Amino acid sequence: MTVTALAQGAWLSQPLPSNLEFPGPDAKTRDALGYLHANCGNCHNTTPGVYMIPEPRMDLRVLIGQTLDQTGATRPR
Repeated sequence: MTVTALAQGAWLSQPLPSNLEFPGPDAKTRDALGYLHANCGNCHNTTPGVYMIPEPRMDLRVLIGQTLDQTGATRPR
């Protein structure tokens, strides 16, 4: 199942934005951010109640519209 298939099947409560792509200058960077977002961002984020080691605090989720420099992968919190 893909996000596109979910959208086409009307399973999403909001339509997909037109800029649904991880930021970065090349495919390797975008793929790395996608990996960190999917595999690490579930725990490493700033959601209240989510356990994370004190330092460095990293938010590895990537939000729609963020630039590479705005992601937690490039800067500790």
